[in-house]
Amino acid sequence: MPTTSPEEALSEDWLSRPSATLALYKALRDEFEPGRPMWLTETADAACGGNPGASSFLDTFRYLGQLGRRARQDGRMVAHSTLVASG
Repeated sequence: MPTTSPEEALSEDWLSRPSATLALYKALRDEFEPGRPMWLTETADAACGGNPGASSFLDTFRYLGQLGRRARQDGRMVAHSTLVASG
């Protein structure tokens, strides 16, 4: 299972990945539902087996960076919830 090093986790390449994903979904939204607000309903880095470091303090920077970028990019709503303890 891959592990993100601290150097990678704090790089602009790593921290800017959510912006690239948002651009993809914005294009789809603009094509099929122009003007609709976009909601961010999942922010985990552990999806699909993801990153074992996702439950560490280091992942805080990814999460906060994602929230900040989203707020600057017309973010209207972010939902973060855990139904069962994730740690």
